[in-house]
Amino acid sequence: MPVTALKSTILRSLRDFAQAVTRKMAQPESGQPEEQLRSPFETLLRETSIALGTPAECVGEPSLPNSLGRPDYAVHVGGLLTGYAELK
Repeated sequence: MPVTALKSTILRSLRDFAQAVTRKMAQPESGQPEEQLRSPFETLLRETSIALGTPAECVGEPSLPNSLGRPDYAVHVGGLLTGYAELK
């Protein structure tokens, strides 16, 4: 993908993320703020990772070894764990 097209795709994904979070936070029924980020984050990660040529998948609330905690997401690329994401 040409750099300008990649930049445009990522900017559009970021704009869509911001709009989705804004819509969720504007609802009269208030939920937990962090929870409102989950769906928009998954969409942002999926869209940007595909644009970058490395499709990523999120696994929610994974348990870390030795009871070290539970991040919001484990991120996998090509079936391999590449990191964790904590939403705030």
